[in-house]
Amino acid sequence: MLYSTQAFKLPRVSSTYHTVIKNIIITLLGSIAIALSAQFTIPLEPVAITLQNASVIILAMIFGPRLGVAMVAAYLIEGAVGLPVFSNGGHGLAKLFSPVAGYLISFLLSAYVVGRLQERGLCKNISGSLLTALAGITINFALGVPVLAIFIGWHKAIAAGFYPFIMGELYKLAFIASFIPNATKQISRYRENNNFGK
Repeated sequence: MLYSTQAFKLPRVSSTYHTVIKNIIITLLGSIAIALSAQFTIPLEPVAITLQNASVIILAMIFGPRLGVAMVAAYLIEGAVGLPVFSNGGHGLAKLFSPVAGYLISFLLSAYVVGRLQERGLCKNISGSLLTALAGITINFALGVPVLAIFIGWHKAIAAGFYPFIMGELYKLAFIASFIPNATKQISRYRENNNFGK
């Protein structure tokens, strides 16, 4: 009887172990994707235009809030400890207390909110994906601009940290809304079959 009980429990432990390993790997790969997107920049000052927020939103739409937030957290930790993962190869803990800190920290909340909306089924069509992406982008600016304003004042913060981004964000919204509905269906099916994020 003892042998039978052990035989019954071992597969469940093994399955949990493999799920944890999968989630760690996917989290690290996601953080690398965010880091790479940060290097595609238009080097404006004090805030460069990058693809970071788009990559965060897409990853959260695909993998949900838990893995989405974990990816962003891993990315921020990597940069804080000295890896050159921020825009233009930036790194160091000081970045998280700099004029762009609000944008970086906003990625955590953006990933959570976008992931939660995805869980509620909002990313199954173009209009839902558009609204979900818009929510994520709004969070980026809602946190990023006020922190920037602490350093340079509201007028300059809006002029440098919001207006230059408008056209680029519209392109990002259009791409995400057209790409995500089908992608989320395919990848969500794969996640369910392989226990990602569970």
